[in-house]
Formats: sequence, C-alpha cells, structure tokens
Amino acid sequence: MPTKKTKKEFTLEWSLLCSHSLTDADTMNASLINLIDQININANRKDKSKEFNEKEGEVFPINMVLVSRFRKLIDENTIVSVDVRYDVLDPKMKKLGSFESSFTMEKGIKNFRAASHVNGFKITTSGMYAIVVNTKKLNDTKYTKVGSVPLDVNLKVT
Repeated sequence: MPTKKTKKEFTLEWSLLCSHSLTDADTMNASLINLIDQININANRKDKSKEFNEKEGEVFPINMVLVSRFRKLIDENTIVSVDVRYDVLDPKMKKLGSFESSFTMEKGIKNFRAASHVNGFKITTSGMYAIVVNTKKLNDTKYTKVGSVPLDVNLKVT
C-alpha cells in the first residue's frame, strides 16, 4: 500500500553568519552586522612544548551569530513547531559538534528568523568549514538537511 505523503509545513529561506543581529521593535526588520564568510585565527603558542593537535582540534573564542529565516508553507493560522540542529563540519567533513534550538511559528506568523549565538568554534585545520542546517517537525524523530553555511577558516599556528 502506498504511503501518504505529508505536506511540507515550512522551509528554510536562508542562513548566514554575522557579528551581530539587531531587530527593530517597530518594523521587525533585522539588521545583520558584519556578515562573516571568512575568519583568520592566529593560534599563538605561549607554551611552545604544547603543539596544535590537528586531529583533535581546539576551540577558539569566536563570537558569531547564526541567523536563519524560515517560511511557513501552510495556512498561516496553523501553529508550526520546528527543531533545528546545526552540525559543524571541518574541511575533511569530520563532524566537530552540534548545537540545537527550537521555535514555534504561532498563528498569523508567516516568517520566522532564528538567531543562535556561537561563542566558541572548534578548528582542526585551515579550509572551508560547513555549518549544516537540519530541521524536523517537533514530534518527528529524523532530521533532514535543508541548508549549509560555508565558513572559510585561515589558521596560523605560531
């Protein structure tokens, strides 16, 4: 017997990294300040006996905001609850970590911006990193990849 295909309730419009995100209380417009697509890290080794371990990597205190815009695809008077998982992948596609958030698009809401603050970022080597955006409806068990944010990292170990 064929399975019934359920209608998609929401979609990811875009995701990006920036230094700060501000929302105007009157208009609800967002100001995304200093978009980030590349970072330079100078890993200064004060203790010269401690080498940088590329296999394990190291967490650097990098402050960024990951902003994602979602759009409701069904009747705007329907409540939609969404779980989001962000997976951080290094240039070799090794998963370095994940962080999660949840939100609800209430009745009358067609679009939703989610901002997640990143206060530390694990680096293993120079190259193109990816923050993969995965979503699922609140009671689903399986996440689906819906997007990816590239981040070019230049690591200099001295």
